[in-house]
Amino acid sequence: MALPERVETRECSLLRPGLSAGLHAGLSAAIYCALPGGRVKVPTRDEIERFCVPGDFKRCPTYQRHAAR
Repeated sequence: MALPERVETRECSLLRPGLSAGLHAGLSAAIYCALPGGRVKVPTRDEIERFCVPGDFKRCPTYQRHAAR
């Protein structure tokens, strides 16, 4: 299953486009979540399809855990 070509990042305050392999050894992704304290979470394809693509980010467990901080 391929990642979507374009994911809207304007709605979710955590979601960012692109992640270079230079940030973390061996890590690259089309999108990532920028968490408080500089941490990074790369959502799974399932999470992207369930929460990011349809804009249902308020149901995303990562968003619920970190957005209010």
